Amino acid sequence: MPCNLLGSVIGNNRTFPIRVGNIYEDGVMVGYSGDFCPDEREVSWEVVADMSGMNNADREQLYHKELTTVTRRLRRVAMPTNGIVSEWLLERVVAMTGITHTSINFLNYIDWSTNNITNVTQITDKVWEYLKQFKQLQHKICLKIGVHDIPICLLGFGPEVNNVIEYRGDL
Repeated sequence: MPCNLLGSVIGNNRTFPIRVGNIYEDGVMVGYSGDFCPDEREVSWEVVADMSGMNNADREQLYHKELTTVTRRLRRVAMPTNGIVSEWLLERVVAMTGITHTSINFLNYIDWSTNNITNVTQITDKVWEYLKQFKQLQHKICLKIGVHDIPICLLGFGPEVNNVIEYRGDL
């Protein structure tokens, strides 16, 4: 039974996909946390910091923020090859889950000047452009699959609840 028969289903997206860190013993990898999607490539947190315009003080804290809760290993991070979202994954999510809405978190990694914002009026042009491109790719996938367009409803810019902005606009 499709999830959306029960009501609204929000598909959650992250601007830069993550995996738990691999396990190393004496400098040798003994545990591999898995591949990223075929249309994603693994990058470093330095690349994410550079792309977002993160300041030096926050760069130093980035590693602490991106440690996994359980293992305390540094998360691995990837970037979609199109710079926006894994179309390979998004197509499967839309087709299989019946999502009715989309949320996008870690938009502060697109433009660090939006870190911890709490209001839609604080969103920068760089983030709006990212959102427009995301929406275009999602729309293309919806047309391909033959489902209704999926609105973006939540925008995340930091770790606190008030850093998630409800969005009802059109892109």
